[in-house]
Amino acid sequence: PPCLFNKVPQVHKSTSRANLMKCFSGYSAAARMSPAMQMKVFENWYNKDLAQDAANVWNNFYIGSLLIGLLVVLLFGGGRCCGNQQAAAHGPFGATGGSTGMSSFGYNRGY
Repeated sequence: PPCLFNKVPQVHKSTSRANLMKCFSGYSAAARMSPAMQMKVFENWYNKDLAQDAANVWNNFYIGSLLIGLLVVLLFGGGRCCGNQQAAAHGPFGATGGSTGMSSFGYNRGY
């Protein structure tokens, strides 16, 4: 899939490998190379000539993974990460209020 080519490193590398092997099939010199030698040529080409492209794909992958992770957290864990919303709306003592027991010590006299 073309949309994954520049976002998923494994797709980028395998597609790049397939493209180079396709190019190899059109040249007689490449046909004389063993498959192991062709793989060495590919690895050298990918790690040197395509290093910047590969780094960009990894950056896209990290950013995309972070965004998807944040979306999952917001969709499935959004209410839980901020505490119980019902308790926050009613205060620490529930909807009817309550007493801490401190009024008998003079802490809640209102002055």
